[in-house]
Amino acid sequence: MHPHIMDNRQRRSAIGWPDGAARGAGLHAMLHSLTYVSLATQADPDLLERQAHEIAAASSVRNRQDGLTGALAVGGGWFAQVLEGPAGILLATFDRLLRDRRHTDIRVIEFVPTVTRGFAGWSMACSGKMPPGLIAEAAAAYAAREAAGLCSTAVHGQSLCRAMLARIAPAEESLASLRVRVG
Repeated sequence: MHPHIMDNRQRRSAIGWPDGAARGAGLHAMLHSLTYVSLATQADPDLLERQAHEIAAASSVRNRQDGLTGALAVGGGWFAQVLEGPAGILLATFDRLLRDRRHTDIRVIEFVPTVTRGFAGWSMACSGKMPPGLIAEAAAAYAAREAAGLCSTAVHGQSLCRAMLARIAPAEESLASLRVRVG
């Protein structure tokens, strides 16, 4: 098995997915947020940023159909992504993401139930390049906590979400002002 591909049991364990007895229809449909980071296989930073925008555009259509929202970012050779939606759909989407050869070393930073969506307006926003080191810090924190037998890196997950939102909001405001001026 390729080192970055997990089997079903490992994947479910990585995101804290309950075993069969605890997994009912209510939990399956309950709104969750999944934040992960992964090492990009594309080494060129400019090509990687372009690739992230292409991924976000392509994902946007499917996510809209599936009722998912979220954002994608790049920085220092890493991807960071937040996905929000029903837990069952998130798990199916995560299955596809694990097989995507554009990234490796996938680390789930946070998988939590949530009441509201942080990225409600975007089926898949792309916040582009993140501040240097932010994504790598989250990946390193994950590795350290995993080595210590701990699982939550929620602080880093929340930092990534805030940074993505901060980069997306000004871009959306710029687009809105252009639409007002042009329209």
